Amino acid sequence: MKRQRGGVLIASLVVLMLLTLIGLSGASSTTLEERMAGNFRDQRVAFEAAEAALAVGERWVESQTLAPITGAGSACFGADCFDASCSKGLCFNGTLSGALATDCRHSPTATPVHARGNALDVWNDTKRHRQLASQDELTGSIGGATYIVEFLCFVRLDPLAPPSVDAHGSAAFFRDHGEMFRITAMGRGATPNARAWVQSTYRKVR
Repeated sequence: MKRQRGGVLIASLVVLMLLTLIGLSGASSTTLEERMAGNFRDQRVAFEAAEAALAVGERWVESQTLAPITGAGSACFGADCFDASCSKGLCFNGTLSGALATDCRHSPTATPVHARGNALDVWNDTKRHRQLASQDELTGSIGGATYIVEFLCFVRLDPLAPPSVDAHGSAAFFRDHGEMFRITAMGRGATPNARAWVQSTYRKVR
């Protein structure tokens, strides 16, 4: 009777081990790809929510009849007024440049109000941002979208026209100048950690 050395068994075990390693590697790769796809989708949801809020903010600015600025820190009168504290998401940012206020000036050392490091904390304080009302535009977003509107300054409607000699606040001044705003929106994705910010500078034409 011939002795059995077990060579076939050893070879089979080696092949089985190799197949197991290949299977584990494939499973790990599939899991990683699924996570990448999920993260990409989550970020897209946040970005689309932010863009929806940005569009709403631009439409809101265009639809408002804001009273002329009479001094730094005041851009209107009544319930929807711009001020330095960003009440209801309406922020004043910038310095009126003299009587004509024809250009935008900002302090380069000041932390922008929309920055997460700003003490106003506009994104977490519900009194300092505006919430996107329509949830139909935010499919998949668990946190919705918010935005703030900053009044920057007045700019000439025709940049090639000579500087206005009309006094700031006069009817002639406001015929030649339009309000410049900066709108910043933040959207949230399908998970709390997915957030996206978008921003636009918007000049309103009377």
